[in-house]
Amino acid sequence: MKILVVGAGIVGLNIAYTLNERGYYVEVIDRADRIGSGISGRSAGVLHLIQHPLNSIKAILARLGIDRYRELSEKLGFEIYNVDLNIVGYNILDKLYLESIAYILRRNGFKPRLENIYGSVNPPLSNKIRYTLKISGYGIVDPINTLYKYVEYLSRNGVEIRLSMEEYDPNNYEYIVVAAGPYTYRLANGIDAYPPNHRYALGVMLNVECQVDAIYTLPPNPISRYTKGGAAIPKGDYTLLGPGFRWVDTPDAEPIEEDINNVYKKFVRLFHEPPEISSTLYGVRPINYP
Repeated sequence: MKILVVGAGIVGLNIAYTLNERGYYVEVIDRADRIGSGISGRSAGVLHLIQHPLNSIKAILARLGIDRYRELSEKLGFEIYNVDLNIVGYNILDKLYLESIAYILRRNGFKPRLENIYGSVNPPLSNKIRYTLKISGYGIVDPINTLYKYVEYLSRNGVEIRLSMEEYDPNNYEYIVVAAGPYTYRLANGIDAYPPNHRYALGVMLNVECQVDAIYTLPPNPISRYTKGGAAIPKGDYTLLGPGFRWVDTPDAEPIEEDINNVYKKFVRLFHEPPEISSTLYGVRPINYP
């Protein structure tokens, strides 16, 4: 059986890996000219232990996904950096909110720790931070390195990966799996149209010149079901801030200055001194909405 996977991002490569492991003949194609040029290569690389709602399919898959990634890291050779997630609080009202989050997490089998860190915060973090709700078990990967480890493994095991969609005949394959991010619907249906009940979300993240020792996050926005609180994420010599979020009309949208400013203004309060922006990452993804 010949199977074609369209899309060489993390989803497409995972599908190809699984099919190859089960003995199927697999080929992978992508419209990009290099691995990691799409949204998979621009992600924060955070392996989330917790997703909301806590009893949702998404939350269950997140917990299973971390275990799966740890198995794959040993087999494929990419690194996972184990880190804590810290939700910060600045005042007594924040503390009450963190206590309520901790209670809910404990009811669902997690082991968060609420700590009073006032007076013990070191730069680059702000000395105005008084509390953190610490959750262990998160992981961070280098997205580009991880993608290339998949490519190396698949290539060694007979999977052809072509960075072109010009010279292939779909009739040569018994099944075609489309895993092309925001372009999936259009490719799968062969039409120049957007999917029903979808909108496109532009996510923007900033690399800033400072170093943190864990993931630090502001509480999530309780009003919008489509946004997260975002975080300051350790990335070696720098820190990644975001994401910022904006609805856009097409999967080819790019950030504007306002997007960058909004992300920076949101997260600058985490720091003792405003860090300098070194670069910007962004990507577009489709999101279902009722």
